[in-house]
Amino acid sequence: MALPRSVRSSLGKVLDRIEDAARQSQACGTVPRLVAVSKKKSVNHIVAAYNYGQRHFGENYVPELVEKARDPRIQADSPDILWHYIGSLRRKQCKLIAALPNLWMVETVAADDVAKALNGAWRNQRHSANRDLRVMVQVNTSRESNKSGCLPETCVDLVSNIVEHCDHLKFAGLMTIGSIENSQRCESDPEFVNPDFEILRELREGVCKHQNLHADQVGLSMGMTADLEHAISSGSTNIRVGTAIFGSREDSIYASESEPVEQTEACTAHARVLCV
Repeated sequence: MALPRSVRSSLGKVLDRIEDAARQSQACGTVPRLVAVSKKKSVNHIVAAYNYGQRHFGENYVPELVEKARDPRIQADSPDILWHYIGSLRRKQCKLIAALPNLWMVETVAADDVAKALNGAWRNQRHSANRDLRVMVQVNTSRESNKSGCLPETCVDLVSNIVEHCDHLKFAGLMTIGSIENSQRCESDPEFVNPDFEILRELREGVCKHQNLHADQVGLSMGMTADLEHAISSGSTNIRVGTAIFGSREDSIYASESEPVEQTEACTAHARVLCV
């Protein structure tokens, strides 16, 4: 189990992987943002990563994000934390999630009704805020029945609906999870071209053409622990990593709350990667 005191070392290794892959990739214009997926991990784990310079954190479940975003210790010790919601989102959850402090992005808008509900919830909850809520459209590139996301052929229309009718949402890009088989193939075959990543990149081209946007205005959230190098070579701008930083998810969510958190200054070399 990855205890908080080991998070710094694990996070550093992931950052090294991302930077190495970005240097080698012709498709990567800048070093991708790292989102540390803290699902089922304790406040101590989050604070430990934050103390090392990590700012972007992702959660998969609304109740867990609500609990952590409102946790007094996180609010006190990690005031500049930036939350990404990366799990399936339903209409009835939009009001709850829009009220959370430090919500930076929702990466999993997958239907028009969810976009409309989230737009209204952000308008009502953040009427005095000076920014729109960043959102990505989740695409089910592998067409698996157990995966959330719109189908590839409906992606452009969903983006158009957000851009044209959701005036409190800021379209930030496209997101996919992809099939586990393709991810495992990436891990075992350095030359493998992941079709999920290629589909998302091709969809970006269609979105850019339809919305008259440049490619650097449309982010791509793809790539996790096993396949981040392949994702970066395909143009990912947003990497979501949990296991390689915090350990396996079989570990109990609060198993190590009693472990001490090492207080360190953020590593300036890594901070530029983490705070994009």
